[in-house]
Order: sequence, then C-alpha cells, then structure tokens
Amino acid sequence: MTLPMLLGTLGFVGSSLAALFGLKYYRFAVNDDFRSNSDIGCSPRSCAAVLRENDAHLAGIPNFYPGLVYYLSLLLAPVLLPSAVSYMYYIALVFLTLVALGVGAYLIYSMIFKLKRYCTICLAAHAVTVCALIVLILDR
Repeated sequence: MTLPMLLGTLGFVGSSLAALFGLKYYRFAVNDDFRSNSDIGCSPRSCAAVLRENDAHLAGIPNFYPGLVYYLSLLLAPVLLPSAVSYMYYIALVFLTLVALGVGAYLIYSMIFKLKRYCTICLAAHAVTVCALIVLILDR
C-alpha cells in the first residue's frame, strides 16, 4: 500500500471516529441521554464527562467538527498527493497534523490530569493523528 493510500485509510478511520464522537456528543452532551452503559467506544461515565467539559469545544465549536475537517483532508490524500498540487497539499497536511497534535496533546492532558476520565474514541482519534504524522514523515 502506498503512503498516500495509508493517509487515505487513516483519514477514513479518523472521519469515522469523528462522526461517532459527534453522535456521542449529541446523545450525551446535548440530549442528556444516559440510559446505556454499553455504547460503542465509551460509557456515560467517561465520554459524557469529557463531552461536557469546556475543553470539548474549540472556540465554542465541538471538537469533532475541526477533527472531521482534518480527517477528511487526509481522506483526499490518494487523489491530491500524486497531482500537480501535491507539494502545497503536503505542506498543508503537515501543518494541519502538527496543529492537531498540539491540540490533541492538550486534550489528552486535560482528560488525564483534569478530568481523570478516559474517552476511548478521543484516544483512538489522537492515535490516528500520530500515525498520520509518521506516514507524512516517511512520505518525504
């Protein structure tokens, strides 16, 4: 599998995680639906606590929206990296990935040290971002 295809695969996985996080956000944080303790990827005691925090929003926007945009940009890698705009797209991906890593590092810190709760979906999405950086480094 080529490196652009790996980025596309990571983009698909990340987009799926961001969409799942969005569903959880609207279920737990907006609708106060705490009935199920066995939801995929998290429980009300972990995800709901994380989702209700101020840190779950970036400039008032739920974190999954910018995450979804970032992961969709990775999803386009197999199409755009081999094209004529590949260098600018590559630079933009590296920049977005570094920003995502910085924000992700703060969010992980907040989860571990402030909330003392863990959101499996969040940790998986941050792992996808780390993998994307590794693939981007290997690509050049």
